[in-house]
Amino acid sequence: MTLSGVTVNRIDYALGSLPPGIGENPAVIGPASAGAYTAYAFGRKEDIVSTYTGGPLVEAASYINYGTGKAVTCVRSATTTTGGYGTINVTGVTGTSAATVDAAVHPIDEFEAYVEVVTGGTIASASPAITYRWSLDNGRSKSAVTALGTATSITIPGSVGVKFNFASGTLVAGDIVRVRTTPPKEGVSDMTAAYEALRVTALEWDFVLVANCLDASEIASLELWMQNLKTPPNRQPKWALCNVRGPTTAESFAAYVTAAGVIVANVNVLLTAVASGYSRTQSAVNARRYRRPVAWVAAVRAASAGIVGPAVSLAKVALGPLPADVQIMDENGQPCEHNEELFPGMDASRFLCLRTRGKKGVFIEKDRIMASVGSDYDRITRVKVMNKAEQVWTDYLENRVNGEIRVNAKSGFILDEDALEIENGGKAAIEEALLRRPDASDAYLVVARNNNILATRTLICDGRVVPLANPENITLTIGFSNPAARIQPV
Repeated sequence: MTLSGVTVNRIDYALGSLPPGIGENPAVIGPASAGAYTAYAFGRKEDIVSTYTGGPLVEAASYINYGTGKAVTCVRSATTTTGGYGTINVTGVTGTSAATVDAAVHPIDEFEAYVEVVTGGTIASASPAITYRWSLDNGRSKSAVTALGTATSITIPGSVGVKFNFASGTLVAGDIVRVRTTPPKEGVSDMTAAYEALRVTALEWDFVLVANCLDASEIASLELWMQNLKTPPNRQPKWALCNVRGPTTAESFAAYVTAAGVIVANVNVLLTAVASGYSRTQSAVNARRYRRPVAWVAAVRAASAGIVGPAVSLAKVALGPLPADVQIMDENGQPCEHNEELFPGMDASRFLCLRTRGKKGVFIEKDRIMASVGSDYDRITRVKVMNKAEQVWTDYLENRVNGEIRVNAKSGFILDEDALEIENGGKAAIEEALLRRPDASDAYLVVARNNNILATRTLICDGRVVPLANPENITLTIGFSNPAARIQPV
């Protein structure tokens, strides 16, 4: 029997928690190894892992939570396609044993699986003993040396779903077998169910990250859901982040720029930011250095303390570089992932992408929404500011529904005093939400004076927001000046 008394549970990782209103509240949709297919919020990465075990949802949500201290709303998506393997790479293997992947064992996430032979020997023979090290990030972090014994296969531990088989023959010290894996993938109905779980939740969220990469049709479906989400009866103006596929092992940087542009050639959206490329980041779950979609990095910036209002751009240079774990250059200073500064083209295709700025670190080039050229909503800041205005004025005007409004006894139109009172109230509401910080230069609500409100029972209002300017290019003219050449006063 337990003795009576006080039980104290001390939590960790709370110092990074952000107060409400600082950084946007993130939601993540993605596959996982366990957990229910509904929306839950988690304030600690340990709880995310214990609930969902592994998979893109776990890695993405934990990465955001650890990087920002913000609670993350998680939705596990069902999957139609199991995780799989790319082409196995045995270049440089000198042993005679043929290595293959076990297609019956399905990876739970996107890995760069790797086995390095430390001590060579004969497969299935205990002497001499074959030893090896494994990695899930292409050798950037390696396991302890392990003995193969008489086994003819290597299953990477931790329920990650990666298994190599070895045929009869030998392995030689220094032999390395590599393969990239693909994560389990949602189908159309899987994503529809995940979107619905997020729509009906009462949990607070401002934007959603889709953890897996999307193609053009999937981006269109995401955008359609976002558009429906902000219309009655939902009235939830939000925005979304997603990524297109990363480069293949055989693709050059230039070829990837071209291929990514083809994927989105016909994509025009107003509420969805589409990122391209990958970066090397440190897993918040196991500290390995995985390649992960750029959208994950952008989600951390969007939820971070530096984003104190909707008009603050994710690409604001004064916020400083992205966290040091975000790398697109290797340890030798050579490009290892797409860098828009070195291989331009992604920004022209309206992607959110990463770049270096000299030696100052890694930055987001622009906070792009993949809208058509010339759209007012081609930046995340513009979408967030208008989302805020829409929510504020909708809530304000909702209180006017079925309320009393006087009309002019001669014209039958709304009485000017009542129209002014509504306009002033709308100004006061938006002043608090957008203009005080400021997140807009001006905003105002205008009530139509010539509407036959007695017959139509409809009040017509027109809201306008004057945005802040966010200069993306600055021109500086400089030169030398010789004081001796100036005209001197007598």
